[in-house]
Amino acid sequence: MRKYASSIEKGDNNTLMLHVYPGANGHFNLIEDDGTSNDYLRGVYASTIIEMKKFRKIYFENKSCEGNFPGMNKTEMDMHIHSIEMPRKVC
Repeated sequence: MRKYASSIEKGDNNTLMLHVYPGANGHFNLIEDDGTSNDYLRGVYASTIIEMKKFRKIYFENKSCEGNFPGMNKTEMDMHIHSIEMPRKVC
């Protein structure tokens, strides 16, 4: 998720909110583009694989970002963990 803005043009992706619901292994591919053009159709975008693995502990890994696009800024992620138990340690 990103912070609310009344339009795509008025908002930004400088801070993304990642909501995590522990309970199973999972992964997804975060795709970021300029938000205004169709350049993503030509492969002009950034891709970040995010994985969560559950063993005795939950391991969360944000892999390196691949690719970029004009005007790309460094993205900060706020992680919101939805769980009955509070995390004891976050590394």
